[in-house]
Amino acid sequence: MKFFKDTLRKIVVIVAIGAIVFSSYQLYLIYQDGRKSELVDEEINEIIGKDDEEDISFMTTDAFNKLKNINEDVVGYLYYPSLDIEEVIVRGNDNTYYLDRSIYKDYMIYGTVFMSYDQTDASQNKTLYGHWIQNSVKKFSNLHKLKDPANYDKYKTFEYADENYTYEYEVAYVIYHETYEDDNNVPYWQGDFTDSEFETFVNNANHQAMYDTGVAINRDDNLLSLQTCITYDSEERLVIIAREVSRQPISEAK
Repeated sequence: MKFFKDTLRKIVVIVAIGAIVFSSYQLYLIYQDGRKSELVDEEINEIIGKDDEEDISFMTTDAFNKLKNINEDVVGYLYYPSLDIEEVIVRGNDNTYYLDRSIYKDYMIYGTVFMSYDQTDASQNKTLYGHWIQNSVKKFSNLHKLKDPANYDKYKTFEYADENYTYEYEVAYVIYHETYEDDNNVPYWQGDFTDSEFETFVNNANHQAMYDTGVAINRDDNLLSLQTCITYDSEERLVIIAREVSRQPISEAK
């Protein structure tokens, strides 16, 4: 019996040590990827540059072309300074490729924010996907601050640039998307709508909204939807739906 207990104790100790080593290695990988993500962001910011006011008008045709030279999949740039979100946007051949790849197409657990593969700059609704990362402000993690209606006025506007324009957007809806099977869900992944589909889109958005922002969307509004996770193991998603309120052409160069 004593031999059995000693053997069992040794096995438990070995398993515990193995778990600690594995967890430590995972934390190391997360740290390394976090640092890698920071370096990528620094390189992108150096290409784009910023003016004294850190206005989105710093995006130029010259800067956009430099980003395209790095990766032909680049389609835009999201600038959300109030939430500390500044992300280059890519569009792949599917909605999985950039989940764990950087703009340089090498492995990076934080991935790159991407537009739905079946949408274009001309789509009425463009959907951007970005990771939520626990205990982090990276990627789309800070979108969760919009769940509190008291924060709405601080975070209600942001900007987006493509190769032709810079756009200002105003948040209209903050919603939880629970499961894809729910008939009342908002199809935030849909790029274009018939009249009846748009009416359903708005009705469902009103139904699922976490609170009333006071902003309504109309049939001819251009929309931008930002989607992120709520937890790692849940089908629920946090979705921010915003309407375009203005645009201006980007300049050729600084």
